[in-house]
Amino acid sequence: MANPLLDFGNKLTNIAQSGLDRASNIFYNQAPNRLLDYTTNIGITGVPFVGDINIPLEGRTKPVTNLSEIAPTKSTRNVIAEGIMSNINRKNLDFDKPFSSVIQSKGGGGEYALDRPIDYSGYKLGNPLPGAKNLAKEVGQVWNTMLGDPSNQIANILGDYTVNYTPKLDPNHPEVMSIYDHYDFVGKAGEGRGSPYDININLPPEMIEQIKEMSSNKRAQQFKQQQFMNKKKQDMQRRIRKAEKKQRQIREAEEKRIEQEKIKTAQNNWKPTYNPASSHAEAQATGGDYHSGNLSTVDGKTTDWGPMSHMIARGGLAQYAPRGSYFNGGLAGLYRHGGF
Repeated sequence: MANPLLDFGNKLTNIAQSGLDRASNIFYNQAPNRLLDYTTNIGITGVPFVGDINIPLEGRTKPVTNLSEIAPTKSTRNVIAEGIMSNINRKNLDFDKPFSSVIQSKGGGGEYALDRPIDYSGYKLGNPLPGAKNLAKEVGQVWNTMLGDPSNQIANILGDYTVNYTPKLDPNHPEVMSIYDHYDFVGKAGEGRGSPYDININLPPEMIEQIKEMSSNKRAQQFKQQQFMNKKKQDMQRRIRKAEKKQRQIREAEEKRIEQEKIKTAQNNWKPTYNPASSHAEAQATGGDYHSGNLSTVDGKTTDWGPMSHMIARGGLAQYAPRGSYFNGGLAGLYRHGGF
């Protein structure tokens, strides 16, 4: 049973931790520093009482190799780890083999298409869409970046970047994972144009382990979700088959009932083809049958069979006499075997 006081305490702890992370990101924000490294001479003209001002800046000439210069806090490093993990799982990369892959950011404004795969969120400044509403959104993201949003800070330092990985081959070749980016803050309109420099940083071993563990946990979670979805699909298919079977049984039962009804109706409506009559006159008039004496009327036609035919016409002696008496040993038999 959940403990309300414990849940409330955890929420307060998370809020406090989030506030501390924000404060750390504000204080150690590296996005402005990396932009200053990129900036060259700044010229301001027409300053009242001063005139033109020129601030000589050389710009950075050496690559960034220290992780603290782009991600000095836990939350900013987590953004990098989550982005790499997401990319590895999205592309189904294997830690047993070397790989190189581009980690894709959300971007900002109209920088990328909406259906572009995203490995980590965060708004990248410098490419606002036209219109006052979009400009206001850009200004809001500037404040969000300066006020400690870790995803925004990484997006504006790295944007899209490359991760390179080499597994541990032998004791002399340790496991290495590095991130690389060419810092060149040029937007769609070509603004910026400072002094580009490289970012090439080897991630510490504990961060590599963090990424591998996150990837493994995510894949296990995805596997469980897939199993759950497969079970739901199988259950649905089972219900569909059961419903189809029931409908088929109902349909077959209905077809059988209709067939039985047809048979019953046919039986009730059956009339014999033999149409007996009570006299030759009636049989002749109705097309029926009647037999008496030496006369037979069949289908309305009367035939006179001659004298002694009443034995056959009314089912007399000929009807009941055994056939063998004529053919087996009788007169016909004597005749058939040579006569008397």
